[in-house]
Amino acid sequence: MGERPEKQKLNLSVDKRVIERARSQNINISKLTEDVLKSITMDIEKTITEESIHKKYKELFDLIAPILKKFDASVKIGQTSDSFEDEEGVSHEVIFNFFLFPRGLEGWYVWMDRVEETVNLEYINLSELSHPKIILMELNKAITRGKEKFASRLKEIEKVKQIVKSMSDSINAPEGRAPTVKAARRACDV
Repeated sequence: MGERPEKQKLNLSVDKRVIERARSQNINISKLTEDVLKSITMDIEKTITEESIHKKYKELFDLIAPILKKFDASVKIGQTSDSFEDEEGVSHEVIFNFFLFPRGLEGWYVWMDRVEETVNLEYINLSELSHPKIILMELNKAITRGKEKFASRLKEIEKVKQIVKSMSDSINAPEGRAPTVKAARRACDV
């Protein structure tokens, strides 16, 4: 078993709110910082192979997957296309999008019906994978959509709770004093 590298303390100045949000999302700031620094400072000459780049994408996707799970989201990470001729000689282009889901990498055909297919990262050409900065932008959009979706769902749950409470009050109220469903809906703006 290899020895653990010697660690050295490092002081960073980071916005306090960013640190609080990272901690609230169980992000290990030290590990993330170390991983980013390793990626930036790696010896490019020794590691620049298609296999090593695929490996770095896989490491990136392994970091993204738990975030996607938390926000019930997916991120487009690449695209390719192909063309074919149908039996009548008409040429068609088929676009194949690659998405990262919490459960793994999948591809979707954009042609007539969508067809889901599990995809192995090693078989995707590097030219078909999005630039890491684009993936980061897509991840930020996915997180925002996830937060909005959850906020909307919470709002709807509260509305339904009010309606159900009014119904329950109506059922359990003494005769002649029960609120109507119409009044409950009005109270919830449904």
